[in-house]
Amino acid sequence: MYIKNDRSWNGTETNTFAYLMELSTDHSVAFDALREESVDETLDLVRRLVKSKRRPASLKRLARSSFRSYLHKETASKPSEFLPTVRHIDAPKSVIGFLMYNDI
Repeated sequence: MYIKNDRSWNGTETNTFAYLMELSTDHSVAFDALREESVDETLDLVRRLVKSKRRPASLKRLARSSFRSYLHKETASKPSEFLPTVRHIDAPKSVIGFLMYNDI
């Protein structure tokens, strides 16, 4: 017996797409489940993160963290050179102040 694999449009695509988009963007069910105490140790870290924060880090925070992490790696052999390295970057003073947490 041969079954034809028909992948043509059938008119319900718009409704199906809307349903799938709602499922993929509504994370409340997952958040609620992850906020409960978990018996699975591998999910414990995720549960604690979701329990304490619902919003991801801002782009500003990620950029600062990424750049500072890069500088830490570059000065890993001499940690005392980290701050002087940041102060002498060829960048506008506002960027250097940003990396030095002067805006906080």
